[in-house]
Amino acid sequence: MKKKFLSIWLLINISPIILASSNSKIIDFIHQKQDALASISPIHLNTQPKLPYCPTAYPDLTALEENETYGNRYKNIDTKYPEKRVITVPVTNLRFEPKEIATTLILPTSDYTNPLQITQLLLGEYIIAYEECIDTHNQSWLKVHAIQQEKFVGPCGWLGYPGWIKKDHTAKVTTFPSCNIVVHSMLANLTNSNGSIIKTISMGTKFQATRINQDLWQVILPNQDTAYIQHQDIYEIVPCVQESIEDLRRSIINKAKEFIGSWYSWGGRSAQSDLFGNISSVDCSALVNLSFLAHGLQLPRMSKEQFLSSTEIRSGADLQPGDLIFYASVFKNKNYKNPLQIDHIMIYLGDNQLLEATWIDGCKIRTTACDTRIGKPCHTIKSGEIIKYLDDEYFVYFGTFFNHIESLQKLRTNALEHSYNL
Repeated sequence: MKKKFLSIWLLINISPIILASSNSKIIDFIHQKQDALASISPIHLNTQPKLPYCPTAYPDLTALEENETYGNRYKNIDTKYPEKRVITVPVTNLRFEPKEIATTLILPTSDYTNPLQITQLLLGEYIIAYEECIDTHNQSWLKVHAIQQEKFVGPCGWLGYPGWIKKDHTAKVTTFPSCNIVVHSMLANLTNSNGSIIKTISMGTKFQATRINQDLWQVILPNQDTAYIQHQDIYEIVPCVQESIEDLRRSIINKAKEFIGSWYSWGGRSAQSDLFGNISSVDCSALVNLSFLAHGLQLPRMSKEQFLSSTEIRSGADLQPGDLIFYASVFKNKNYKNPLQIDHIMIYLGDNQLLEATWIDGCKIRTTACDTRIGKPCHTIKSGEIIKYLDDEYFVYFGTFFNHIESLQKLRTNALEHSYNL
């Protein structure tokens, strides 16, 4: 039976066992529980009943509502929702609270300098709004699920990432539009019929489009206006994956390398550009997410969910270019509820080289040797092994989405999905 990394979810929730176990026992425990947990392997929103809201799954948002100062900070809370909406600006931010990013904040950013940042959403991306409030500056905000960026939460299963987004960056729709192209270039221009630039958009932006000629596509914008984009800037998302696994490995790596030199941005998920605001770039998991999405393959957004959705590679000796390396820090602080938490992801390039978006050593997207980053060559490490290097101690796991073409086809199906129910 194919074994999914989703088994780590149970491991994370039984910390006493972890803390009492040796390294070898932990690895054995992971492997023993994989079959038992097969029944909770990822089921995407389009194949399971939709849960309108699971408040216990989102303590970050629920805590705001229970906070005594909540009513003093935000007014006119409206619960006429839920309703379907789409993003109407090139890039917008999903926040833990309905609060603007400081205009003085500059790249690189971290969870210390930008702690309210969750992720970014791109033009046309789907959301479901559940609540509206107005902040002290009279700015309207929506509490939403970003349903194309899924989060796995215990009893609720797979749901869109929750957070707050500016209402005027969205538009209500009755149905989500289907999409058949995605922006493949780092940046691309949308033009009008005269060739004048309307707006610049980021890699990963999807559209419903019709090919006009060899060089040009006509796209439908969220407001139902039409615009045009160059063929060289897009990837056509056809229903069936046509490239070979080897070709996709190579192309995804080349796409990820285009980010090299960009600043690290905590919660960023867009090409680095001043046109998109003061924090636009990528973090470690967004680098992976956008590199795959530019090929019509939709992975989960965050490293934890990417980990849970991937297929395990037992040994670093079996890594191939395009496979993924995950870190799970071993927290010694007793205030952490979970001693294991996937908190970093890297792309294996081959020849013991890695590609990552990192806050350390210059805070930029970079390549580095496995020995330098992990402390020993990849081929000597077993998945689930505890590595002690410098002042850090962490588990290292290996995973892939390239184990067979069916896995890639599921990612393609996710990228084309547009029929979500309220």
